[in-house]
Amino acid sequence: MPQTLQVKLLRVLESGEYRPVGATKNQTANVRLVAATNRDTDQAIIQEKLREDIYYRLAQFIVTVPPLCERGDDIHALITHFLAELNHHYNAQTSLSAEALSVLTQHRWPGNVRELKHAVEHGFLLSSGHIEVSDLPTTVVRKDDKMTASCFIPEGMTLSELEQMAIKQSLARYNGNRQRTAAALGISPKTLYNKLQH
Repeated sequence: MPQTLQVKLLRVLESGEYRPVGATKNQTANVRLVAATNRDTDQAIIQEKLREDIYYRLAQFIVTVPPLCERGDDIHALITHFLAELNHHYNAQTSLSAEALSVLTQHRWPGNVRELKHAVEHGFLLSSGHIEVSDLPTTVVRKDDKMTASCFIPEGMTLSELEQMAIKQSLARYNGNRQRTAAALGISPKTLYNKLQH
């Protein structure tokens, strides 16, 4: 949202009043606002894309949703849901093989729920009533090099240095998003911030 609109939204949030286009009097708003973003808010503030005052006005209660690859049980539930929707829409009874389900649940899903939905649709459209591994997109079937890569610790590296390396790699993996990085590392965003200052 452009900075000029952010100022106007902040004014509505602070006063509870707004003026519709063409009106001569203000009206009162009685709303509950839910905002969502997949960007790092700290970075957006530093880059002056997000006003700090509106961020703190909106951030009264923050819910951090981990990426899909960290919510294993949700993957199976979402696959079942998407397949049921497709069967209902096309009046079909397509099922999913155990092997295909295994491949889908082990994928890292960098595109999150949208990518998973497209993969299920892809398999549904190519299958002949039973989705097999061969029906799934090649991007999902191929092995994820990041998952199979071994971790080598250089000789003489201290625990503190190892911790900093883990933080830097996690930050890179989540494109600098501190909330997602903190969730992946099992620490609070405040603890992550403190560790980054050292």
